[in-house]
Amino acid sequence: MRVIGVDRDKPELETLLDRRFPREELVEAVAEADHFFVTTSGGPETTHLVDAAVLKGMKPSAFLYNVSRGSVIEEDALVDALRSGAIAGAGLDVTEIEPLPESSPLWEMGNVILSAHSGGHSEPGYERLLTLIIDNLDNFHAGRPLENRIDL
Repeated sequence: MRVIGVDRDKPELETLLDRRFPREELVEAVAEADHFFVTTSGGPETTHLVDAAVLKGMKPSAFLYNVSRGSVIEEDALVDALRSGAIAGAGLDVTEIEPLPESSPLWEMGNVILSAHSGGHSEPGYERLLTLIIDNLDNFHAGRPLENRIDL
């Protein structure tokens, strides 16, 4: 197996990858992939990062998997690619609208596997979360800074 990656600038990944592409060359990267895993964060920079052009760049035998954010994939373009055979199939742990509406064609597609946005759930994850909550309660009561604080 060859592992290729697409990222902005993370040289520390070089040793884990057989080849690294900059994000601007996503279409070229997916052209080499048999399996394309999307694991990026959500936000303005990644909304519809995987659009019709990227999907057209994939091999007709390739599969797409999204375990990141639903906003990353342009869902109408994905449905078109799946219907036309431009790609072989998709595994989606997330969708643009959650829960996925009953009217979505993704429910009826034989080349799509849907899961209930549960790709990040695990027993060790629950244990870490419980530890964080307990530690933060202790920190809060002691007047110490909270861990993993997000300031919105």
